[in-house]
Amino acid sequence: MTGACIFAASVAGAGESVPDLLHRQDSVGKVEQLAESPGAHWVWVLDANLSSMPDGRAWLFDADSGRSMGSLNTGYSFVAFALPRAYHEIYSAETYYSRHTRGVRTDVVSVYDPNTLSPRAEIALPPKRASTIPRLNDSALTDDGRFMAVFNLTPATSLSIVDTRTRKFVGEIGIPGCSLAFPAGARTLFSLCFNGGALVTELNPDGSLSSQSRVEKLFDAEGDFIADNGARFGNAWLFPSLYGNLYPLEFTGKTIKAGKVWSLVTKKERRENWRISGYQGSAVHVATGRLFVLMHQGAPDTYKDPGTEVWVYDIGSGKRLWRIALEHATVAIGVSQDADAVLVGLDMLSSHLDVYTAVDGRHLRSIGEVGVTPALVQFPWQPPAAPGK
Repeated sequence: MTGACIFAASVAGAGESVPDLLHRQDSVGKVEQLAESPGAHWVWVLDANLSSMPDGRAWLFDADSGRSMGSLNTGYSFVAFALPRAYHEIYSAETYYSRHTRGVRTDVVSVYDPNTLSPRAEIALPPKRASTIPRLNDSALTDDGRFMAVFNLTPATSLSIVDTRTRKFVGEIGIPGCSLAFPAGARTLFSLCFNGGALVTELNPDGSLSSQSRVEKLFDAEGDFIADNGARFGNAWLFPSLYGNLYPLEFTGKTIKAGKVWSLVTKKERRENWRISGYQGSAVHVATGRLFVLMHQGAPDTYKDPGTEVWVYDIGSGKRLWRIALEHATVAIGVSQDADAVLVGLDMLSSHLDVYTAVDGRHLRSIGEVGVTPALVQFPWQPPAAPGK
């Protein structure tokens, strides 16, 4: 029997004639649209795809239903998005090669429509974007949403500045001895430095460099270094450290200062080697002022290992409220910002996204097959910089 006959027989067996099939409207090429506003529990799972690094991916899931909402192809060594608070666009720093794995390199910021997930624009960058382990702050938006900074490593360190309004590359700003970009004001960013200090970069209204200043010794870079996956709360970034301390770096105007350091662990827990974990090991629920920290037991050099528990703290008092035992070994956590908040935990090895209630840690569901080597999570709806703002 020929292929055509087999096809016709299978269709007829389904109760549909071949002429009917030929006149059916083809749905190929149809573009679906997501809701105008994202659900409070929609979450992006960011996948560096370590088994095929030229093919980075981002997957959008509804944490309530477990449904896959869509995906984006994001190029070589993908890390994370820069998401404006209004979520009117998605900004993604990406790298491509003309021969897929070799050839001429092109770095861009791709601008995507959040409703159709279709590309709107592409802004060319110098081919210097850092290819690093997954970290959320390899790129960042200024608080006014106008400028995006992309971290470069050649091995000299710098920031490429993009104007999201005009869709143009503004220029490159050196940040010698420092790395990453953390928003700290309308047109202010800071970078963490090798000596435990920070470099504060202030931009002009057109995105060019206005000023830079160094702040020395905010943390002990050798004896108790901080994880660079901190979480923001108001005018401070909260950074857990190797030996279980919490370092608030507070910013006002054009300067940064060290806030009061407090301990995440008791003396007994420190002796038992409880410590920080993962690639994205902290998150904040802004409205309640709660800090979530991913923890595990292990030697000092295991601080990037997956976590087995999440410990929840009141930021104002530094008091630990409760501990959450996790379903899977977890490399990244995130918290939604609504009143019925959920905590999500990402297992890279088994490719699971676990969903818990943020208020008491009750396990709600596990979503499987959320990527190849997923490493980070991002909720589309961004919280205000501080409660009430």
